[in-house]
Amino acid sequence: MNLPVAVSLSGTEYVPVVQDDVTRRVQTGLIANFPTEGAQDANTVLAGPTSGSADAPSFRALTYADLPISAPVTKTADFTVDEDESWLINNKSGSACTVTLPTASDFSGRAIMITNYQAQNVISAASDVVPLTGGAAGTAILSGASGRWATLVSDGTNWVIMQGVV
Repeated sequence: MNLPVAVSLSGTEYVPVVQDDVTRRVQTGLIANFPTEGAQDANTVLAGPTSGSADAPSFRALTYADLPISAPVTKTADFTVDEDESWLINNKSGSACTVTLPTASDFSGRAIMITNYQAQNVISAASDVVPLTGGAAGTAILSGASGRWATLVSDGTNWVIMQGVV
């Protein structure tokens, strides 16, 4: 049973309308299309908009490809973390591995996990890593021992080591 519902946000009213199995929200002449494929329930997460700014926005169900999670990537030289990399393995031998992390302010909330397969230090190319114990940002990520690991999370200013054996 569909019941009409009006929601007021800061004085603006949104009225859902059901027409030909398409849910539309009407707001002073603006009509936006919402999911039409199958029944949507309270546990459905939507990604969008999928249309350009000139069109009314449309949304689609969130898929696995939308999640910022990747397969582990093994590095054998100094490297820059790519946008699609989350799980990184240092396997550079002979000297410390220098990692260029993404700009923290561009990725607030993003997590990066690094594991060390070599008995070499893993350091950041910039002083943008806050140690596990807190304090001022520096370059140290992992000490020079095999099996060390850390989860770094951007706080919008630096990369904070939130957990690990560093």
